[in-house]
Amino acid sequence: MILIGKSIGTLTLAALLQAGEAQGALVIWLTPLLHQPIVVNAALAAQTPSLFIVGNADHTYDASAMERIRQATGAEVVLIEGGDHRLEVEGDIYRSLRAMEEILHGIEKFVARYSVVGS
Repeated sequence: MILIGKSIGTLTLAALLQAGEAQGALVIWLTPLLHQPIVVNAALAAQTPSLFIVGNADHTYDASAMERIRQATGAEVVLIEGGDHRLEVEGDIYRSLRAMEEILHGIEKFVARYSVVGS
């Protein structure tokens, strides 16, 4: 099972994790609300493989919280330099397209790493 949440949807991911409903799932956090304690606390306590896709120009990004989560859980991170909450680079369509490529490759590698043949 793969659970994916973007932005406000990461509040739902946090609730599912805290309720124990995500056991055995891969969790992908797209532009997580890292300024919300419920999201940070759930991510810190997660015992499931997680991938965070964030832009460092996103107003909801908190580098300190992201580093704490990565250190505590071994979560993987795709960081889009200059990426905003839409994961686009303002004023640079070509960089935005390359960011989309980085995101897709990151998801592909993450899912492949944890996939079991035949499942």
